[in-house]
Amino acid sequence: MALYAAGGVVGTRRLEATHGPPLPRKLSLVATEQRKEKTGEHGGGQRARSAAGARWGRHACVSHDPYAAADAAPVARDPPVAMFPLVFRVAILLEVLERMAFYGVYINLSVYLAESAGMRDAEVGMLLGAFALCRSWLPVVTGAASDAMGFRKSLAISFVLYA
Repeated sequence: MALYAAGGVVGTRRLEATHGPPLPRKLSLVATEQRKEKTGEHGGGQRARSAAGARWGRHACVSHDPYAAADAAPVARDPPVAMFPLVFRVAILLEVLERMAFYGVYINLSVYLAESAGMRDAEVGMLLGAFALCRSWLPVVTGAASDAMGFRKSLAISFVLYA
């Protein structure tokens, strides 16, 4: 049996039945710890624990049980945000700000049309619904058209229409 830092006691057979055999890397960690114990390579901060034969070292708990290695040694991980480059994070921030600006104007447009332009709520709903329908299906139609004519011609047409 192995004693874990969380306070639970787990049997070797039960751990093997639920998690399968340990990975070779984790076995090598246990073998390294056992070798250090035999040769006396541990530093002065090492304290012995006699309850389950575990030793307290740099990690939470290192046990003699090879099946305990998966739960005993925590894995050091970088913060999730650091996994993405700065350019990607700036692009995502700009996209979020763009969407917030669009939907903010979209909602305020409905208030403007109802209060200042004097439209009824049903008319505002129909107008904004038709706009949303066009906004959703226009990329499908224009994408099919640009695929049919080629990217150079479609870029030239879009630049002419945009200017």
